[in-house]
Amino acid sequence: MRKFNIFSIFCCALISVLSGINITKNIINYPVLLESVNLEVGTKQINLSKFYKDGRINNNSKFLTDVNSLDLEIVGSYSIKILENNKEKTIKLNVVDTTPPKVEFKDINRGLNYDINADDFIELVDDYSDTLAEVKNAPEITDDVRYEHLQGRDWDRSNWPAAV
Repeated sequence: MRKFNIFSIFCCALISVLSGINITKNIINYPVLLESVNLEVGTKQINLSKFYKDGRINNNSKFLTDVNSLDLEIVGSYSIKILENNKEKTIKLNVVDTTPPKVEFKDINRGLNYDINADDFIELVDDYSDTLAEVKNAPEITDDVRYEHLQGRDWDRSNWPAAV
């Protein structure tokens, strides 16, 4: 009888330890929702995994916001509602443009009374979002002048024409 009691106590202790390990493992590995998410402009599809730390999804989660209606071609912010374990949570989605534009410049010939237009110096712009070109510190035109583009120089956005 004594052996049976010791064996019963041992089995109960073993079950308790294994259950504790399993519970602890589930708590440690439980998916965590982020407070905000950044997506690059032009992203084609929003996945629920992007809203979780380490990309691990809670199986009881779903979008409440119609993410297919969002315009991911425009830089901006959205409030995304997610249902997780029957609780509504709001996550901030930022659509950002972190890829610099690729710009090819060209030389132009213009005479007096020419209003300098930055777009005249631009041959090609490849950008995920809208690129605005403007002239900063325009020179005074006193004679027929050949304007050279800035390609091949240390181009920064303080020179003209500059894409911003």
